[in-house]
Amino acid sequence: MGGQTPNPIGSLVLGGIDGVQQQLASSSEETRCAALFKALQYPDQGKTLVIKALHDSAWQVRWTAYRLLMRLEEVDGISKADANEAKYRQHYPDFRRSESTEVHSLAKNHLKSYLEEELGQYSGAIVGTDFPVSVAPNHDRIADVVAIFPTGYMVALMVATEPMKPQELNYQSTALFNAGVDVIWWLGEKADTLRNRQWSFQYCDWTYILNLSTCPITDNREQSEVEFKELSQYSFNHLTDKVKRINWLLQYMDFGSYPEELMVEKESLQNLLQSGQSTNGLGHSIFIRAIRQTFHTWRRLNNAQLKRGLLIQNKGIRSFGGVLGSLNSHNHHTRVTAIAKMNDGYWQVTDDEQLMNSYLGFPRKLFPPSGVQAMKHRAHTIAKIKAASQGLMAKD
Repeated sequence: MGGQTPNPIGSLVLGGIDGVQQQLASSSEETRCAALFKALQYPDQGKTLVIKALHDSAWQVRWTAYRLLMRLEEVDGISKADANEAKYRQHYPDFRRSESTEVHSLAKNHLKSYLEEELGQYSGAIVGTDFPVSVAPNHDRIADVVAIFPTGYMVALMVATEPMKPQELNYQSTALFNAGVDVIWWLGEKADTLRNRQWSFQYCDWTYILNLSTCPITDNREQSEVEFKELSQYSFNHLTDKVKRINWLLQYMDFGSYPEELMVEKESLQNLLQSGQSTNGLGHSIFIRAIRQTFHTWRRLNNAQLKRGLLIQNKGIRSFGGVLGSLNSHNHHTRVTAIAKMNDGYWQVTDDEQLMNSYLGFPRKLFPPSGVQAMKHRAHTIAKIKAASQGLMAKD
Protein backbone atom coordinates (compact mmCIF):
# COMPACT_ATOMS: atom_id res chain seq x y z
CA MET A 1 0.00 0.00 0.00
CA GLY A 2 1.03 3.62 0.01
CA GLY A 3 1.99 3.53 -3.67
CA GLN A 4 5.06 1.35 -3.14
CA THR A 5 3.83 -2.22 -3.81
CA PRO A 6 5.11 -4.15 -6.84
CA ASN A 7 2.73 -5.57 -9.41
CA PRO A 8 1.96 -9.21 -8.55
CA ILE A 9 3.01 -11.79 -11.13
CA GLY A 10 0.12 -12.36 -13.50
CA SER A 11 -1.69 -9.19 -12.46
CA LEU A 12 -3.54 -7.17 -15.08
CA VAL A 13 -1.39 -4.48 -16.67
CA LEU A 14 -3.59 -1.54 -17.52
CA GLY A 15 -3.22 0.89 -20.40
CA GLY A 16 -3.77 4.63 -20.70
CA ILE A 17 -3.63 6.89 -17.70
CA ASP A 18 -4.67 3.97 -15.47
CA GLY A 19 -1.59 2.09 -16.65
CA VAL A 20 0.61 5.07 -15.81
CA GLN A 21 -0.89 5.23 -12.32
CA GLN A 22 -0.27 1.51 -11.91
CA GLN A 23 3.39 1.94 -12.86
CA LEU A 24 3.73 4.86 -10.47
CA ALA A 25 2.57 2.50 -7.71
CA SER A 26 5.50 0.16 -8.40
CA SER A 27 8.20 -0.39 -5.78
CA SER A 28 10.80 0.01 -8.53
CA GLU A 29 12.28 3.52 -8.78
CA GLU A 30 13.20 2.88 -12.40
CA THR A 31 9.61 1.91 -13.26
CA ARG A 32 8.23 5.01 -11.54
CA CYS A 33 10.70 7.25 -13.39
CA ALA A 34 9.75 5.69 -16.72
CA ALA A 35 6.06 6.18 -15.92
CA LEU A 36 6.62 9.91 -15.52
CA PHE A 37 7.74 10.14 -19.14
CA LYS A 38 4.50 8.52 -20.24
CA ALA A 39 2.34 10.58 -17.90
CA LEU A 40 2.66 13.79 -19.90
CA GLN A 41 1.05 12.14 -22.91
CA TYR A 42 -2.11 12.93 -20.96
CA PRO A 43 -1.92 16.73 -20.51
CA ASP A 44 -4.02 17.45 -17.43
CA GLN A 45 -4.09 14.20 -15.48
CA GLY A 46 -0.52 13.33 -16.42
CA LYS A 47 0.91 16.65 -15.34
CA THR A 48 -0.86 16.31 -12.00
CA LEU A 49 0.77 12.90 -11.51
CA VAL A 50 4.19 14.36 -12.29
CA ILE A 51 3.65 17.19 -9.80
CA LYS A 52 2.63 14.66 -7.15
CA ALA A 53 5.87 12.77 -7.87
CA LEU A 54 7.77 15.79 -6.49
CA HIS A 55 6.93 14.30 -3.09
CA ASP A 56 7.97 10.72 -3.92
CA SER A 57 10.06 8.93 -1.30
CA ALA A 58 12.91 8.37 -3.78
CA TRP A 59 15.25 11.21 -4.71
CA GLN A 60 15.67 9.98 -8.29
CA VAL A 61 11.91 10.01 -8.88
CA ARG A 62 11.56 13.51 -7.40
CA TRP A 63 14.44 14.78 -9.52
CA THR A 64 13.03 13.21 -12.70
CA ALA A 65 9.67 14.87 -12.05
CA TYR A 66 11.36 18.22 -11.45
CA ARG A 67 13.37 18.00 -14.67
CA LEU A 68 10.30 17.12 -16.69
CA LEU A 69 8.29 20.01 -15.26
CA MET A 70 11.16 22.42 -15.83
CA ARG A 71 11.36 21.34 -19.45
CA LEU A 72 7.63 21.17 -20.07
CA GLU A 73 7.19 24.79 -21.11
CA GLU A 74 10.33 24.79 -23.25
CA VAL A 75 9.08 22.12 -25.67
CA ASP A 76 6.41 23.25 -28.11
CA GLY A 77 3.39 21.03 -28.32
CA ILE A 78 4.57 18.48 -25.77
CA SER A 79 1.35 18.84 -23.78
CA LYS A 80 -0.86 18.01 -26.75
CA ALA A 81 -3.00 14.93 -26.24
CA ASP A 82 -1.79 13.34 -29.50
CA ALA A 83 1.89 13.47 -28.47
CA ASN A 84 3.21 9.92 -28.72
CA GLU A 85 6.06 8.40 -26.81
CA ALA A 86 8.43 8.58 -29.76
CA LYS A 87 7.96 12.35 -30.00
CA TYR A 88 8.20 12.64 -26.26
CA ARG A 89 11.45 10.72 -26.09
CA GLN A 90 12.82 12.87 -28.89
CA HIS A 91 12.37 15.97 -26.76
CA TYR A 92 12.94 14.25 -23.41
CA PRO A 93 15.95 11.95 -23.71
CA ASP A 94 16.49 9.38 -20.98
CA PHE A 95 19.07 11.77 -19.50
CA ARG A 96 21.94 9.30 -19.88
CA ARG A 97 24.97 10.33 -21.88
CA SER A 98 25.76 7.73 -24.53
CA GLU A 99 29.48 8.37 -24.00
CA SER A 100 29.19 8.00 -20.23
CA THR A 101 31.58 5.55 -18.61
CA GLU A 102 31.44 4.03 -15.15
CA VAL A 103 34.26 6.32 -14.05
CA HIS A 104 32.32 9.31 -15.38
CA SER A 105 29.16 8.23 -13.57
CA LEU A 106 30.98 7.67 -10.29
CA ALA A 107 32.69 11.04 -10.49
CA LYS A 108 29.40 12.72 -11.33
CA ASN A 109 27.56 11.19 -8.37
CA HIS A 110 30.36 12.14 -5.99
CA LEU A 111 30.34 15.70 -7.36
CA LYS A 112 26.62 15.90 -6.67
CA SER A 113 27.14 14.94 -3.03
CA TYR A 114 30.11 17.28 -2.77
CA LEU A 115 28.16 20.21 -4.21
CA GLU A 116 25.21 19.58 -1.88
CA GLU A 117 27.59 19.72 1.08
CA GLU A 118 29.36 22.84 -0.21
CA LEU A 119 26.12 24.73 -0.83
CA GLY A 120 24.41 23.51 2.32
CA GLN A 121 25.72 26.31 4.50
CA TYR A 122 24.49 28.99 2.11
CA SER A 123 21.29 27.80 0.49
CA GLY A 124 18.73 25.16 -0.17
CA ALA A 125 19.47 25.20 -3.88
CA ILE A 126 18.23 22.15 -5.75
CA VAL A 127 21.15 19.94 -6.79
CA GLY A 128 20.87 17.11 -9.30
CA THR A 129 22.48 15.32 -12.21
CA ASP A 130 21.93 15.03 -15.98
CA PHE A 131 19.89 18.16 -16.51
CA PRO A 132 18.93 19.00 -20.14
CA VAL A 133 19.65 22.60 -21.10
CA SER A 134 18.27 24.04 -24.35
CA VAL A 135 21.31 25.61 -26.00
CA ALA A 136 19.75 25.94 -29.48
CA PRO A 137 16.42 25.15 -31.18
CA ASN A 138 15.82 21.40 -30.94
CA HIS A 139 19.22 20.89 -29.36
CA ASP A 140 19.93 20.14 -25.71
CA ARG A 141 23.16 19.84 -23.78
CA ILE A 142 23.09 17.53 -20.79
CA ALA A 143 24.69 19.23 -17.79
CA ASP A 144 26.37 16.62 -15.58
CA VAL A 145 25.69 18.19 -12.15
CA VAL A 146 23.65 21.34 -11.58
CA ALA A 147 22.61 23.62 -8.74
CA ILE A 148 19.43 25.63 -9.40
CA PHE A 149 18.36 28.66 -7.35
CA PRO A 150 14.81 30.12 -7.25
CA THR A 151 16.17 33.31 -8.87
CA GLY A 152 16.71 31.20 -12.00
CA TYR A 153 20.46 31.10 -11.53
CA MET A 154 22.00 27.77 -12.52
CA VAL A 155 25.57 26.53 -12.35
CA ALA A 156 26.70 23.36 -14.11
CA LEU A 157 29.62 21.21 -13.01
CA MET A 158 30.80 19.39 -16.13
CA VAL A 159 32.92 16.25 -15.90
CA ALA A 160 35.54 15.54 -18.56
CA THR A 161 37.46 12.26 -18.42
CA GLU A 162 37.78 11.40 -22.12
CA PRO A 163 40.14 13.25 -24.51
CA MET A 164 38.87 16.77 -25.22
CA LYS A 165 40.47 19.80 -26.82
CA PRO A 166 40.22 23.32 -25.39
CA GLN A 167 38.12 24.31 -28.41
CA GLU A 168 35.46 21.78 -27.43
CA LEU A 169 35.52 22.89 -23.79
CA ASN A 170 35.10 26.48 -24.91
CA TYR A 171 32.31 25.65 -27.38
CA GLN A 172 30.24 23.78 -24.80
CA SER A 173 30.87 26.40 -22.12
CA THR A 174 29.81 29.23 -24.42
CA ALA A 175 26.64 27.39 -25.45
CA LEU A 176 25.63 26.85 -21.83
CA PHE A 177 26.62 30.37 -20.80
CA ASN A 178 24.46 31.87 -23.56
CA ALA A 179 21.59 29.78 -22.15
CA GLY A 180 22.04 31.39 -18.74
CA VAL A 181 24.13 28.64 -17.13
CA ASP A 182 27.50 29.17 -15.45
CA VAL A 183 30.01 26.39 -16.06
CA ILE A 184 32.77 24.78 -14.02
CA TRP A 185 34.78 22.04 -15.71
CA TRP A 186 36.29 19.22 -13.70
CA LEU A 187 39.18 17.60 -15.55
CA GLY A 188 40.22 14.00 -14.95
CA GLU A 189 42.10 11.17 -16.61
CA LYS A 190 42.65 11.79 -20.35
CA ALA A 191 41.00 15.23 -20.24
CA ASP A 192 43.42 16.53 -17.59
CA THR A 193 46.04 17.89 -19.98
CA LEU A 194 48.28 20.94 -19.78
CA ARG A 195 46.41 22.68 -22.62
CA ASN A 196 43.05 22.07 -20.97
CA ARG A 197 44.35 23.38 -17.65
CA GLN A 198 45.67 26.48 -19.38
CA TRP A 199 42.29 27.01 -21.04
CA SER A 200 40.58 26.66 -17.67
CA PHE A 201 42.92 29.24 -16.16
CA GLN A 202 42.04 31.67 -18.93
CA TYR A 203 38.33 30.94 -18.57
CA CYS A 204 37.97 31.28 -14.80
CA ASP A 205 41.45 31.56 -13.25
CA TRP A 206 41.10 28.09 -11.74
CA THR A 207 41.43 24.49 -12.78
CA TYR A 208 39.29 21.97 -10.96
CA ILE A 209 40.78 18.50 -11.00
CA LEU A 210 39.25 15.08 -10.45
CA ASN A 211 41.78 12.69 -8.97
CA LEU A 212 40.30 9.38 -10.04
CA SER A 213 43.20 7.18 -8.97
CA THR A 214 41.33 6.51 -5.73
CA CYS A 215 38.13 5.63 -7.58
CA PRO A 216 38.08 1.80 -7.83
CA ILE A 217 35.62 0.34 -10.32
CA THR A 218 33.88 -2.20 -8.12
CA ASP A 219 30.37 -3.46 -7.59
CA ASN A 220 30.32 -1.86 -4.15
CA ARG A 221 30.09 1.75 -5.26
CA GLU A 222 29.68 3.05 -1.73
CA GLN A 223 33.35 2.31 -1.13
CA SER A 224 34.55 4.25 -4.16
CA GLU A 225 36.19 7.63 -3.67
CA VAL A 226 36.92 10.66 -5.79
CA GLU A 227 39.29 13.42 -4.71
CA PHE A 228 38.45 17.01 -5.67
CA LYS A 229 41.35 19.37 -6.24
CA GLU A 230 41.80 22.90 -7.46
CA LEU A 231 44.77 24.77 -8.88
CA SER A 232 44.92 28.51 -9.34
CA GLN A 233 46.64 30.32 -12.17
CA TYR A 234 48.89 32.12 -9.68
CA SER A 235 49.92 28.89 -7.96
CA PHE A 236 50.50 27.17 -11.29
CA ASN A 237 52.76 29.95 -12.59
CA HIS A 238 54.56 30.29 -9.27
CA LEU A 239 55.27 26.59 -8.94
CA THR A 240 56.27 26.28 -12.59
CA ASP A 241 58.77 29.13 -12.20
CA LYS A 242 60.27 27.45 -9.12
CA VAL A 243 60.74 24.20 -11.05
CA LYS A 244 62.45 26.14 -13.87
CA ARG A 245 64.82 27.79 -11.40
CA ILE A 246 65.71 24.44 -9.87
CA ASN A 247 66.37 22.99 -13.33
CA TRP A 248 68.68 25.93 -14.06
CA LEU A 249 70.56 25.45 -10.79
CA LEU A 250 70.95 21.72 -11.42
CA GLN A 251 72.28 22.36 -14.91
CA TYR A 252 74.70 25.21 -14.31
CA MET A 253 75.72 25.12 -10.63
CA ASP A 254 77.79 22.60 -8.68
CA PHE A 255 76.48 22.26 -5.13
CA GLY A 256 78.09 19.00 -4.15
CA SER A 257 75.42 16.99 -2.26
CA TYR A 258 72.95 19.86 -2.50
CA PRO A 259 71.45 18.67 -5.82
CA GLU A 260 69.78 15.79 -3.97
CA GLU A 261 67.83 18.26 -1.86
CA LEU A 262 66.94 20.23 -4.99
CA MET A 263 65.72 17.05 -6.69
CA VAL A 264 63.48 16.26 -3.70
CA GLU A 265 62.06 19.79 -3.76
CA LYS A 266 61.54 19.58 -7.53
CA GLU A 267 59.69 16.28 -7.21
CA SER A 268 57.49 17.74 -4.48
CA LEU A 269 56.64 20.78 -6.62
CA GLN A 270 55.85 18.62 -9.64
CA ASN A 271 53.55 16.43 -7.57
CA LEU A 272 51.73 19.54 -6.39
CA LEU A 273 51.41 20.76 -9.96
CA GLN A 274 49.91 17.44 -10.98
CA SER A 275 47.52 16.94 -8.08
CA GLY A 276 46.47 20.48 -7.18
CA GLN A 277 45.26 21.48 -3.73
CA SER A 278 42.16 20.49 -1.82
CA THR A 279 39.12 22.44 -2.90
CA ASN A 280 37.90 24.95 -0.36
CA GLY A 281 35.12 27.49 -0.53
CA LEU A 282 33.56 26.39 -3.82
CA GLY A 283 30.09 26.89 -2.35
CA HIS A 284 30.92 30.45 -1.34
CA SER A 285 32.30 31.21 -4.82
CA ILE A 286 29.11 29.89 -6.42
CA PHE A 287 27.00 31.89 -3.99
CA ILE A 288 28.84 35.12 -4.82
CA ARG A 289 28.46 34.39 -8.51
CA ALA A 290 24.74 33.70 -8.00
CA ILE A 291 24.33 37.13 -6.37
CA ARG A 292 26.15 38.86 -9.23
CA GLN A 293 24.15 37.15 -11.97
CA THR A 294 20.93 37.63 -10.00
CA PHE A 295 21.49 41.39 -9.82
CA HIS A 296 22.59 41.50 -13.45
CA THR A 297 19.32 39.80 -14.43
CA TRP A 298 16.81 41.40 -12.05
CA ARG A 299 18.64 44.72 -11.48
CA ARG A 300 16.76 45.74 -8.33
CA LEU A 301 15.98 43.61 -5.27
CA ASN A 302 15.35 43.99 -1.57
CA ASN A 303 16.65 41.78 1.25
CA ALA A 304 13.45 39.74 1.45
CA GLN A 305 13.54 38.96 -2.28
CA LEU A 306 17.21 38.03 -2.10
CA LYS A 307 16.72 35.70 0.84
CA ARG A 308 13.69 34.13 -0.78
CA GLY A 309 15.36 33.81 -4.17
CA LEU A 310 18.65 32.43 -2.89
CA LEU A 311 17.14 30.40 -0.02
CA ILE A 312 19.50 31.84 2.54
CA GLN A 313 19.85 30.02 5.86
CA ASN A 314 22.05 32.79 7.33
CA LYS A 315 24.93 30.45 8.14
CA GLY A 316 28.27 32.08 7.54
CA ILE A 317 26.69 35.26 6.16
CA ARG A 318 25.50 37.82 8.67
CA SER A 319 24.00 40.24 6.19
CA PHE A 320 23.72 40.94 2.52
CA GLY A 321 25.33 44.28 3.21
CA GLY A 322 28.62 42.53 3.93
CA VAL A 323 28.41 40.34 0.86
CA LEU A 324 27.44 43.17 -1.45
CA GLY A 325 30.07 45.37 0.15
CA SER A 326 32.72 42.81 -0.81
CA LEU A 327 31.63 43.19 -4.44
CA ASN A 328 31.91 46.95 -4.23
CA SER A 329 35.39 46.95 -2.71
CA HIS A 330 37.03 44.65 -5.27
CA ASN A 331 39.21 47.52 -6.49
CA HIS A 332 41.18 48.70 -3.47
CA HIS A 333 42.66 51.74 -5.22
CA THR A 334 39.39 53.44 -6.09
CA ARG A 335 36.06 52.94 -4.35
CA VAL A 336 33.63 51.98 -7.10
CA THR A 337 30.15 50.88 -6.17
CA ALA A 338 28.67 48.03 -8.18
CA ILE A 339 25.51 47.70 -6.10
CA ALA A 340 24.11 50.43 -3.87
CA LYS A 341 21.25 50.54 -1.38
CA MET A 342 18.55 53.02 -2.33
CA ASN A 343 16.45 55.15 0.01
CA ASP A 344 13.48 52.82 -0.46
CA GLY A 345 15.49 49.88 0.93
CA TYR A 346 16.15 48.19 -2.40
CA TRP A 347 19.61 47.18 -3.62
CA GLN A 348 20.22 48.33 -7.19
CA VAL A 349 22.97 47.86 -9.77
CA THR A 350 24.81 51.15 -10.27
CA ASP A 351 27.89 50.07 -12.22
CA ASP A 352 27.79 47.06 -14.56
CA GLU A 353 31.51 47.18 -15.28
CA GLN A 354 32.36 46.95 -11.60
CA LEU A 355 29.81 44.19 -11.17
CA MET A 356 31.51 42.28 -13.98
CA ASN A 357 34.96 42.72 -12.45
CA SER A 358 33.87 41.44 -9.04
CA TYR A 359 34.22 37.70 -9.19
CA LEU A 360 35.61 34.68 -7.37
CA GLY A 361 36.87 31.91 -9.60
CA PHE A 362 34.42 32.43 -12.46
CA PRO A 363 34.49 34.09 -15.87
CA ARG A 364 34.37 37.84 -15.55
CA LYS A 365 31.65 38.34 -18.11
CA LEU A 366 27.97 38.41 -17.24
CA PHE A 367 25.16 36.60 -19.03
CA PRO A 368 24.32 37.97 -22.50
CA PRO A 369 20.70 38.99 -23.26
CA SER A 370 19.83 35.40 -24.22
CA GLY A 371 21.17 34.15 -20.88
CA VAL A 372 19.28 36.83 -18.95
CA GLN A 373 16.03 35.85 -20.63
CA ALA A 374 16.70 32.15 -20.00
CA MET A 375 17.36 32.85 -16.33
CA LYS A 376 14.14 34.87 -16.00
CA HIS A 377 12.13 32.16 -17.73
CA ARG A 378 13.68 29.56 -15.46
CA ALA A 379 12.72 31.57 -12.37
CA HIS A 380 9.10 31.87 -13.54
CA THR A 381 8.97 28.13 -14.24
CA ILE A 382 10.34 27.32 -10.77
CA ALA A 383 7.70 29.58 -9.20
CA LYS A 384 4.92 27.83 -11.15
CA ILE A 385 6.15 24.39 -10.11
CA LYS A 386 6.29 25.45 -6.48
CA ALA A 387 2.79 26.95 -6.61
CA ALA A 388 1.35 23.85 -8.30
CA SER A 389 3.02 21.55 -5.77
CA GLN A 390 1.74 23.58 -2.83
CA GLY A 391 -1.73 23.65 -4.36
CA LEU A 392 -1.88 19.85 -4.61
CA MET A 393 -0.61 19.46 -1.06
CA ALA A 394 -3.30 21.83 0.19
CA LYS A 395 -6.01 19.76 -1.55
CA ASP A 396 -4.69 16.54 -0.06
